[in-house]
Amino acid sequence: LKHFAQTHCRLLCVPFDMWASNVRAPQPAKGAPSTRIFACAALKLRLAHTCCPRPTWAAYLPGKLRDQFSKPDGSGADDDGEVPGSLATCTPSSTSAPDDDRSEDGEPSSSGSSRRCAADVVISGIRGRVLRLAKDSAGSRMLQEELHDSAVRSIVASELRGVVVRAARCPHANYVMQRLITETAPEESAFIIDELLARPGLPFQVARHRYACRIVQKLLERCPPNLTQGLADALVMEAQALSCHSFGSFVVQSLVAHGAEKHRFSLLLSLSRQVGAVAYTRSGCTVLRAALRHGFVDETEMLAKAMVAQPGLLELLPETPIGCELVMLVLQSLPDDERAAVRERLGLEDAGFSRPVGAAERCEWHRSVASAIARDRGMSPA
Repeated sequence: LKHFAQTHCRLLCVPFDMWASNVRAPQPAKGAPSTRIFACAALKLRLAHTCCPRPTWAAYLPGKLRDQFSKPDGSGADDDGEVPGSLATCTPSSTSAPDDDRSEDGEPSSSGSSRRCAADVVISGIRGRVLRLAKDSAGSRMLQEELHDSAVRSIVASELRGVVVRAARCPHANYVMQRLITETAPEESAFIIDELLARPGLPFQVARHRYACRIVQKLLERCPPNLTQGLADALVMEAQALSCHSFGSFVVQSLVAHGAEKHRFSLLLSLSRQVGAVAYTRSGCTVLRAALRHGFVDETEMLAKAMVAQPGLLELLPETPIGCELVMLVLQSLPDDERAAVRERLGLEDAGFSRPVGAAERCEWHRSVASAIARDRGMSPA
């Protein structure tokens, strides 16, 4: 807990000694809650409303806080019933409770008031510093945990406008953006798509980035095709380059699985024309595997025929695990007459593979393909 408090004090520009000694930082305006004591106020609020007599982690608190806010009877209030230093005395909204937070006798509910105070503390602590918190590992985790609240989501979305690309390329802030896309309605993520389409070539660059590619994937998964149409058009134009890229291939797989029918057809048509360049890379094989799994029958048949027509491709693919799976998907996608011809081409007895003929000299992936062909023929493998 001490490490947690030190981390939040560092993020909010408060010396830990000031936090531990419960010294309040100067208020920015009279009557307004300070945003520099977020960690202290949140912790005191939690101690004041704890249900157990004393939580086990209270033993790690500084002595002053432990004695003042963790009394043995479980109450953190003074004799007059007010919580020392809590935001209930400094935020105007906490002095009165709405009707739905009142108990049966008409008194304000302590649980509803504490929830409002906690939300006020979080909002005051992140307002104006969302990007700074998102780019820090601890701050990123804190924002992700609070994005379930609609008010927090609104603040985070408003402060990320104009810096979407910077946040998407950050190793920590990209997780905040992913969580924001997941928690909000698809229409509320439209500003992210608009910024990605702000200049030509930007979607291609973002899709190839180590961290930013995750944002494109999440948009394709969560948003309907009418929102991602411009983004999908830009990605289809660079299908070959993205398919052969280690990070771009994940974006293409998401487009195949979640894109509109016209985009999937255009993508598979592009892959069929350039299968010779795509299939010889590991990333390209993952894209071809996704295309054969998610495409319609006529689309997968078109792609499978293009792979069969490529000289030496089917003989080379079974030398890797993913290539072995790809060959089996090709066999499943072909018509019966062409499947029989491919089985003869990948025969069990003769030089059906690029490796030596003997079964003992073939790698295990060659043997798995041979076994699958043998089962399809109704005979035992060589």
